[in-house]
Amino acid sequence: MILRTDLRPGDREEIVALHGVTYAREHGFDASFETYVAGPLEEFARRGSDRERIWIAEDAGRIVGCVAIVSGEAGSAQLRWFLVAPPARRLGLGRRLLDEAVAFARDRGYPEVVLWTVSALAAAARLYAAAGFTRVEAIPTRNWGVEVVEEKYALEFRPALPDGLVVAVCTRAAHGIGKTPLPSIELLAGLGARGDAHCGDRVRHRSRVARDPSQPNLRQVHLIAAELIEDLVARGFAVGPGRMGENLTTRGIALLELPAGARLGVGESAVLTITGLRNPCPQLDEIQPGLMEAVLRRDPDGTLHRLCGVMGVVEAGGRVRAGDPVRVTLPREPHAALQPV
Repeated sequence: MILRTDLRPGDREEIVALHGVTYAREHGFDASFETYVAGPLEEFARRGSDRERIWIAEDAGRIVGCVAIVSGEAGSAQLRWFLVAPPARRLGLGRRLLDEAVAFARDRGYPEVVLWTVSALAAAARLYAAAGFTRVEAIPTRNWGVEVVEEKYALEFRPALPDGLVVAVCTRAAHGIGKTPLPSIELLAGLGARGDAHCGDRVRHRSRVARDPSQPNLRQVHLIAAELIEDLVARGFAVGPGRMGENLTTRGIALLELPAGARLGVGESAVLTITGLRNPCPQLDEIQPGLMEAVLRRDPDGTLHRLCGVMGVVEAGGRVRAGDPVRVTLPREPHAALQPV
């Protein structure tokens, strides 16, 4: 399989036909979708701008995938014609195409990349999340002969925050205080850490289950900063990674200062979205008396600060190990401070 960036005779027709046939078979789109693809593709070919590029994956002389970056509104880049033919899926081609397009847009100085898709494309949505895109708009409509929900995703190129790293990864199958450090754990999209008592799409913490077991699980993964653990040890508490129930112990990231909706790229493919603060529970005093009070701080004005880490949900899965890098992507402003979940 080769990846090229030039349009050759017959490419446009083949790209349009690949879109038309694939979307008709998989999603019931009618022939008007081919017109939707063909018109802008023709304009792209005519412009020939060095700020725009198309990537074409070819196997045995046939096009099996493509993506492009074109100039969009307000100076942004738009990602278009992202498609991998069924025989070429599950080979990493989609991620490679997306990575090439995002890197090109960044190198050309675009402030952001936007794209439009439909909600039925769940596999593509997972790739977008893993690349740092955020869904910013959803519009139910009828188009191309079917009812669809058109979705807009955006990726802003912000100055990179200092990367952190994973110090330890932990799980525990049974409910109770403390988790066991392991060489690696698997994060499952929409669920949490495989084999962990708190893994699931609905609430798993016993206090939340008692209130309403149908609530969505916003506490799939618990993160604590290694810096907190070191401070507690210096104050005489016998704690270490996993002892206070976290799945991920991190270093170098001010977890408590992150806004709601911040995304953490962990390891090769996992992505977490931070949902809120961990509310310390009385079980901490079972580890050592006074530990719960030690992870709470009250300002003179009465404001209570919860220091026992943050909670998140898994947007994209993957295996995570101690030593893995952690990359922070902030949501669009205005930012909302974390609240207990």
